[in-house]
Amino acid sequence: MSYDNTGSLSANTWRHVAFIEKVRGDGGSTAMLMPPFQSHWKMMSDVCKHCDNAPYQEACPTGALFRTEFDTVVVQQDICNGCGYCVPACPFGVIDLNAFDGKAHKCTLCYDRLKGGWNRPASRLALQIRSNSAN
Repeated sequence: MSYDNTGSLSANTWRHVAFIEKVRGDGGSTAMLMPPFQSHWKMMSDVCKHCDNAPYQEACPTGALFRTEFDTVVVQQDICNGCGYCVPACPFGVIDLNAFDGKAHKCTLCYDRLKGGWNRPASRLALQIRSNSAN
């Protein structure tokens, strides 16, 4: 059983965290029968890897996907024609076509923030703030 926050990566969800229930390997135990206060969950985070040799860049006939000066890969929405060739070329299933505009979308690793002088993406900053406030 999994309690996922988004279900999967898509054109609109760029981080997927799966909370996977770990059940003992004895074949019959469930979490309800385990001793209380035991952690029996695995959390798996899936995001864009911003591949060094991104095959989806080569698959794009318009050149809409480019590597930034921060070594991340971004889709230029004004150049993307929505052909979808990049979608199956992504080995991790990160790129997807948006149903609203028909264009490819993927994590930008907050390219606009990095270009504006911020030194880390919003997702990493939020994790740091939550971590510091817990103390």
